[in-house]
Amino acid sequence: MKTTNQTAANDTPACVLNDLFCTPMPGDFVQVEDSIYTSDTPAGSFGVILGFKNDSKDEYDICFNPVPAPWGGKSTDAQITAAGGSTCPMVGTDMLKPTSTVMVREFFTKSPFIHKVKCVVKVWTFDLCAYERSGRRQAFISNSMMKSIR
Repeated sequence: MKTTNQTAANDTPACVLNDLFCTPMPGDFVQVEDSIYTSDTPAGSFGVILGFKNDSKDEYDICFNPVPAPWGGKSTDAQITAAGGSTCPMVGTDMLKPTSTVMVREFFTKSPFIHKVKCVVKVWTFDLCAYERSGRRQAFISNSMMKSIR
């Protein structure tokens, strides 16, 4: 397994958000392989899988280029959230391809005091072009519009 962005010897040890490395889970990172969105999510961009920790699902929302960092870095934080970037809704786990890469990334904690925590995260790859062809984003938009009309 390839690890990048290791912590320095004087840094606090990193927590592991997902120790089930064979399954995409909230807190894992996703790297864009191919994209039609060259301005907000070009190839090489990173996003974080959103949701409740240890809650395996068939589809997730992914926030790309979160600013300044995702939330939910402590083991007691129940949910991974993020903002500031573009979000792809309803991404099926079948569209996330495993890699042998893990990284150390910074997350904010939710309580008791807000601070940064370094966490080890699994990295998956994602093809945004295939996602667009699947129609999942358009289905989400259509469903959202129908709900707002009611």
